Amino acid sequence: MDIRITGQSEPQKADPAPAAKRADTASGLVLNDRQKWILDQIDKGVRISQKDVIAHFRREKNASTIKRDLKQLREEALIATHEDGYYLR
Repeated sequence: MDIRITGQSEPQKADPAPAAKRADTASGLVLNDRQKWILDQIDKGVRISQKDVIAHFRREKNASTIKRDLKQLREEALIATHEDGYYLR
């Protein structure tokens, strides 16, 4: 979509991602729906492990995709793994 502002000769491109679809964090990372769900569960106080996340999304994505999502969250320091295997913020 092009947006033309009066007084400008060149049209400007509209932001392709609506604000409702963006989930920018302080680090600038854009989270997917699975990652947002994981963080939401942890924030609610749910004890959740890798196995739990894989089981929840088993019909949508394979285990390696879920593991990549979790790895990205750990690398961005949005989650950590507790010694008992559960995730925390």
